[in-house]
Amino acid sequence: MHNPRSIILLIILGICIEFTIATALDPFMQQIFPRKATSVDLIHVLLGNARELLANHLIKKADVYFHAGYYPSIFHEAAQARSRDHLHSEEYDEHAQRKRNVIPIKNLKT
Repeated sequence: MHNPRSIILLIILGICIEFTIATALDPFMQQIFPRKATSVDLIHVLLGNARELLANHLIKKADVYFHAGYYPSIFHEAAQARSRDHLHSEEYDEHAQRKRNVIPIKNLKT
């Protein structure tokens, strides 16, 4: 019977030989089977569609921060969504539209 130390050393030797063969054959295999260029990044793979929700949440938080606590309510957002049939010249006046449809929530010190 073989002792456990020699078995472990044989397993490590086998792994080293497999790694060496894989690195030696890699350039030849890439010539035979070229890889297609993909532009998928790690965030897209991990988060998927949730990254859009995260981005919208962070944009809204930044908007609240930069406008000193004025936050549009869900009722104002729903009214804006219903009133927009298509994009036109109002997109340049969007900031003024947002300023009219905000509710102050920071003025709690009265």
